[in-house]
Amino acid sequence: MKKGFTLIESLVAVTILMVAAAGPLFAANRAIVAAGIARDRLTASLLSQEGTEYIRLVRDNKYLQAYQTNQSTATTNGWSSFITAVANCDTSTVPTNACKINPTLYFGGTPTVTACVGGACGQLYLTAGGYTYDSSGTQTKFIRSVQVAAISSTEEVATSTVAWSYRGTTYSVVNTLHLTQWQ
Repeated sequence: MKKGFTLIESLVAVTILMVAAAGPLFAANRAIVAAGIARDRLTASLLSQEGTEYIRLVRDNKYLQAYQTNQSTATTNGWSSFITAVANCDTSTVPTNACKINPTLYFGGTPTVTACVGGACGQLYLTAGGYTYDSSGTQTKFIRSVQVAAISSTEEVATSTVAWSYRGTTYSVVNTLHLTQWQ
């Protein structure tokens, strides 16, 4: 009898080695995917929070402008001015209304809220100044939209949604903020 492995023994040994190696490789792949999703979710969470905070900034600036004009009517006039500024984002009248904010334009200017064309906001770009809609930067996978809805005559809820796609799956992060008139 000759010593050595037969073809069947060799195939069984290779199969066992492949199965033994596949488990850790699969686990490593899942860890990489999970890290990518976590990275994107963190970025999206911050972008979403920035969206609601920017709407708060618009409200605060409208109040301060009204306060400088007439302190006794600042609350009412500032709130009315805020409602006018975010009217294009109001889902109380048109459910598909959505706006985009451009925080990088605020520095040295007035905070503005712009209606998205057809209710669909485009992708954000990363520039030296931050995330913006300025196409001179690097295009990202993130799409941010901001919506406002009336709760009552003195309360609005701002909702900022950031969506993105990773490996064929769409994810989103939603942040809400309740805003009231200054008292």
